[in-house]
Amino acid sequence: MLLLAGLPAYQLPLRAADTAATANAPRSFKVRGILHAIDPEQKSITVEHEDIPGFMPAMTMPFYYKDEAEVSKIPIGSGISFRFVVTDDNSWVTDVEAINAEKVKRATAPKPSAKGTRVREGDRIPEFHLVDQDGKPVTRERLEGRAAVVTFIFTRCPVPNFCPLMSSRFTELQERVSKDATVKEKLHLLSISFDPKDTPEILTTYAKHHSADPALWTHASGTAEEAGKLTKAFSVYVLEESGTYSHGLCTALIDERGTIVKMWRGNDWEVDEVWKAIKSLP
Repeated sequence: MLLLAGLPAYQLPLRAADTAATANAPRSFKVRGILHAIDPEQKSITVEHEDIPGFMPAMTMPFYYKDEAEVSKIPIGSGISFRFVVTDDNSWVTDVEAINAEKVKRATAPKPSAKGTRVREGDRIPEFHLVDQDGKPVTRERLEGRAAVVTFIFTRCPVPNFCPLMSSRFTELQERVSKDATVKEKLHLLSISFDPKDTPEILTTYAKHHSADPALWTHASGTAEEAGKLTKAFSVYVLEESGTYSHGLCTALIDERGTIVKMWRGNDWEVDEVWKAIKSLP
């Protein structure tokens, strides 16, 4: 979430009179960077961007576009400028233009961590040791006996199409689980933060913001090494840059034996298809 006055945005109270006026009001940022990739299927561009004052530091990350004609003719490696529009639940780029790459202030990015063994559907989830919002251990053995839907987040993520979207969809999943007695007995939700700064206290506040019922939905974090065992296994690319993260997304359904039944990469998955996979479990 966006840091304001030292607090994540989800912790800042709004007066009732302010709520209607500010709900989903778009913010707009002028951004410059280097174009690294265009993904027509995901309708996204990967950009090594400069600092975005008041929003996020320089990093390399994907941005979503609406008009393919604006990006399709810009050569990879070119300098690029665009307007980045952010609402409470979405973000996209517009007014995309090619610029002189030499005008872009490039940050020196740290090297990504070494790759681990990638798991696939049908594999068992690797061993790990995390801590939940109550300070209790979360391990592979704790998951066994119930199926689980697992996703990856960090609480300070400012881009609505990323971690906030995953948590919003988990909120909807939790509501469905709570209303289905059969599923409720055999399924749990687990959001794993790869940010060691997400302490149990911070996770508790974040979980309450998303109305998480700890009996159904656990939030957990741990050391960079322990969380890294899972991000590497699920090919969730994570790179810390200037105090925040450039990262990928993966959500997985794991059965009661710890076997990965289904994985959804990125943010294109819908609650209905995950729910269908849950209901198909024996």
